[in-house]
Amino acid sequence: MKNSNKTFIKTGFTLAEVLLTMAIIGVVMSLLIRTVARVDPDKDKFLFLKSYHAVEEIMRSSINDYTKYDQNIYANGNIDTSLGELHLDFSYDPLPSAKIEYIDSGTKKTACPSDNSENITCDSDLKQSNAVCYYIAEHINTIGKINCANNTEQNLKSSIGVCYWNLVDTTGKGTFEITVDPSCAGKNNGYNIKIYKDGRVTVPKTSAKAYEWIKNPTTVK
Repeated sequence: MKNSNKTFIKTGFTLAEVLLTMAIIGVVMSLLIRTVARVDPDKDKFLFLKSYHAVEEIMRSSINDYTKYDQNIYANGNIDTSLGELHLDFSYDPLPSAKIEYIDSGTKKTACPSDNSENITCDSDLKQSNAVCYYIAEHINTIGKINCANNTEQNLKSSIGVCYWNLVDTTGKGTFEITVDPSCAGKNNGYNIKIYKDGRVTVPKTSAKAYEWIKNPTTVK
């Protein structure tokens, strides 16, 4: 019998190799985090921007709808009509024949002005003070009750889960500062959108977070 001496060589990673591996893993993780952030953006930001652009489009289409507003109304009686400067704005009531259809708790309803020259069957009066509320209710999918009578409770909730407040002009000035609430936590927790008499839609600087979202809509958190 021969005795053979076997030599066992212990092998392992050097410190340099371990550090290099950890550095590579760190780079990969940082890239994955950025990718995940793009796939799962700030929920409030996404819902607010979607709602903001929806309101913008609704105001633009409504104010230029000849069935809702007289396209020959002038903003100021002192303007020379020969200049041909048409001015349409929400400081005027919609036309007496204007008609709005909206879904209230799953039931189709209509709204028209109290000065109803065509005797349209109406569930609510359509006036300058609540026109914005009804226009939004008419153009977006809603959930539950529509309230375009006052601002004591939320006016409506969209199918994407966003609540709207202050859609009724209680000041009579024809300018709206509505609240878009992505989490439906209450009007004091939402973000403001300003709607001017001429239909322009902006975000006031006082609503700092939303103002920054509008300035940088594609910024990844």
